[in-house]
Amino acid sequence: MNIRLRTILIPVEDLERELLFWERLGLRLLSREDGYVRFEASPGVVLALWETKDQNKREVELKFLVDNIEEAYKELSKRGVEFLGSIRTEEDGFKWAIFKDPEGRIYTLMEFPGTSKP
Repeated sequence: MNIRLRTILIPVEDLERELLFWERLGLRLLSREDGYVRFEASPGVVLALWETKDQNKREVELKFLVDNIEEAYKELSKRGVEFLGSIRTEEDGFKWAIFKDPEGRIYTLMEFPGTSKP
């Protein structure tokens, strides 16, 4: 199983202010949508900013990429990783599952369409 950090998601209250901060640091802007921006943090790693006023959604979230999510889900479950539900599949084929660490922090395991390996 090959698991690697893919996305660091940071909920922010003021997207414009945060956008300027990360641009000052020299990160390259990859995309911008309503309430959401993506920067290249390092090769293969995205720093995403998501605008929210919900104070309950303020923790930084890490998203991990795998080649085969079904295999990774099964292996990590055997190792004692606690998943919150099953693997979800979006219409475009994107697959994801939520898991948590021993202190309750939430993380995402994901597979992009076309990356699954037998």
